[in-house]
Amino acid sequence: MTILYLLKGKPDPTLQKILTAQKKLHKIETIDLEQNREYGRIVAAIAAADRVVSW
Repeated sequence: MTILYLLKGKPDPTLQKILTAQKKLHKIETIDLEQNREYGRIVAAIAAADRVVSW
């Protein structure tokens, strides 16, 4: 399963723990919305992901 995390800032320690645990079982992709304004890429990543989490 592919899980996409859309981040509004740098990951805090809680999110780091979640990402580390989920990477053991799933493919994880993260996009920092403050740094990445390539909206076409973001939309494509959302469409390709099995789950999307905004953090």
